[in-house]
Amino acid sequence: MGNPMERDENRGLYKTTNGGASWENVLYLDNHAGIIDMVINPQNPNVLYAASWNRIRNNQESIVAGEDAKIWKTTNGGASWEVMTNGLPTGELNRIGLDIYPPNPDIVVATVVDVNSQLLNIYRTDNAGEWWYPIATPDLIAADPLGSFGWYFGKVNINPWNDQEIYLLGVDLYRTVNNGAEWLPATPDWWLYDVHADKHCLRFIDQNTMLLATDGGMYKSVDAAVSWTDLENIPNTQF
Repeated sequence: MGNPMERDENRGLYKTTNGGASWENVLYLDNHAGIIDMVINPQNPNVLYAASWNRIRNNQESIVAGEDAKIWKTTNGGASWEVMTNGLPTGELNRIGLDIYPPNPDIVVATVVDVNSQLLNIYRTDNAGEWWYPIATPDLIAADPLGSFGWYFGKVNINPWNDQEIYLLGVDLYRTVNNGAEWLPATPDWWLYDVHADKHCLRFIDQNTMLLATDGGMYKSVDAAVSWTDLENIPNTQF
């Protein structure tokens, strides 16, 4: 994403083919947009999806949306890119998050935030981006899962063992087990602080065991998000 405080040419997606000795920018938008998320097809690493985003934040301006917010795809390792369109929203958009389903990497999901920093929808493709369709219910959108500051949240995750089970990370964690037909909270209400507010990263150990990173630390579930344990004594700090 580059330096968020200023317009900077050093934004975009960079690639190395020599273990990091040198890097080449293979996807550049402009000086106030960068790449906020990316997923790679594990069966064919020349196929990648990248999400671009307009973002400036300093003491004079805060840009969270723009025309550069798009989903890009390459099938040749970044030599060329195409914008994903069919079924996806266009125009000014906010932050976009991506995830891919490893057993069948033609399945990709994307969470898209609108210009008001609210959830616009979650989109899914089952055919490698030829067509996308929305899977967030009106009830989920009305619940304002991102707390109206969607620029702060950008992750959606598929259970790597079940493509029907999808998680949206926001102030709380939401889950569907039927590809979006119904969404329910997967953590207690944030204000109870059994699981801290603001969810940013979810990783699966197995089909029922997962780690959840929040603004208040990391939590673990071993029963498919029925209950959570606060993982203490993590050797980290925050400045």
